[in-house]
Formats: sequence, structure tokens, C-alpha cells
Amino acid sequence: MPVARVRDIDIAYQLTGAGEPLVMIMGITGSKWHWLGFDRRLGEEFLTIAFDNRGVGETTAPEGSYTTPQMAEDTIGLLDAIGIDRAHVFGVSMGGMIAQELALAHPDRVRTVILGCTNFGGTTQILPAPEVYQRAFIVAGKGAEQATRDILSVNLRPDFMKKHSDVVEELVRYGIEHRVKKHVLAAQIAAVSEHDTASRLSAITAPTLVLAGDADELIPPQNSIEIAGLIPQAQITFFPGVAHMFWVEAPEEAAFQIRRFIRGQGG
Repeated sequence: MPVARVRDIDIAYQLTGAGEPLVMIMGITGSKWHWLGFDRRLGEEFLTIAFDNRGVGETTAPEGSYTTPQMAEDTIGLLDAIGIDRAHVFGVSMGGMIAQELALAHPDRVRTVILGCTNFGGTTQILPAPEVYQRAFIVAGKGAEQATRDILSVNLRPDFMKKHSDVVEELVRYGIEHRVKKHVLAAQIAAVSEHDTASRLSAITAPTLVLAGDADELIPPQNSIEIAGLIPQAQITFFPGVAHMFWVEAPEEAAFQIRRFIRGQGG
């Protein structure tokens, strides 16, 4: 797996396909593996760049605080390292927060922005129910398997988990074998908690698509409506009956919407 040195860390990444570059930014505690082949699906039309955020997968896990602007600079540093000047930027969950910061700080590097199942942070975001938050992020006293199953239970619909038990067990096995370090989990949770772009989103100039499942418990879909209302001429698409990890539950429709949007911008 190729690795790029970016400031204080080594970032592990993988390139798939050919065409216009599409950088894919994963959510909290997720690695490039968690795309579960969605990068390859999009690689049929684009050069996809999937990578491990700081702290997870095969990327360095430094101590100290993490922020979404910092991880946006990580992403830009990776693009610099592999010689990509401008890219389509697709981020999900925490990755969508990172994508917001990247588009605001580096508008000249962004072709389009695709914000999946994310929010703008701050005091006006719509929070998940306390029980949902606890299942997702309170891991004290849980073993790796229980913690992973609890996280999946708020990322995927119960009926999807029942019908696709093979996918669930694959995710559980990965979670057990690659449990995120405690300091990284705390740092990424803090990064999400401190994220706040609500007052700045109107400055995003790149064409923007907002995507979400309308059954998302982790980041309620009203957040996507609010984001789309703040970004000039942003488009929004919901996936009916789909939970947080829409690229797992509805990969064909999600890929179609991303391709349609980028083609519509001349890409």
C-alpha cells in the first residue's frame, strides 16, 4: 500500500481507476477499507483516492488534538504528494466536515464538493438522540466485538443487517482486528465536537451535492437540509429508507447520483 509523508504523519492511500481525480474522505474511526468497494465502483469513471485519516488504518496515529481543518490540510498534503492539483472532493460524516473545511480553505483545489451524511457542527446542528450517541461513541467497558456491533447498529438499518449478515460480520471482524486506539477515538470525537462551519458555508464556491439517507439516526437528515440551504445553489438528494452508511446500503444509487452530479458540472 503506498504511503505519502505529509507534515508530521505518513498517510496510507490507494488509487483506483482513471479519469478526473475524486478524493474520498472517510468518517470518524473509519479507514479506506470501510468504503467496502465503493471506491472501486466510482473508479469505473474516476481516479479515486481513498486514504486513512490521521490515527486510523495504516496512517500514523499521533498523540494530541485533532481538528477538521488540520485533517483538511492532511488531505491537501496528500494531493500535493501524489501530484494532483484539483480534485472532486467527497466526504462522509466526519469526512464531510473535513471536506467543508477543505473547500473553504482551498477553493482553487476543488472541482466539486459532495457532502455525505454530515453536518456543520456548532450550536445549531441537529444532534442524534442520546441513546444513539451512547451506542456509537461510549465504549468504556465494552470489548472490541460489542463496541463494533453497537456502532454498526446506528450506522445500518436493522433489516439491512439481517439481510446482509455477511457484510455485517465482515465489518465486525475488521473492527475486532483493527480497533482504533483510545487516544485517536477521543481526538476524532473532539474534532467532530469542535467543528463549526455554519457561519462560513455560504462562502463555498464549488458546485456542491449533499447526500444522506432519510433514515439516518447518527446524523439526522435535517442537517443535510440545513447545509444545502446555506451553500449557494447546492443540490440535495436523499436515499429513502437508508441509514448513515448509504454507500454500503445503497451503493448503486449513490454512485449514480455522484456520477450524475459531476457530469452535470461538465466533469
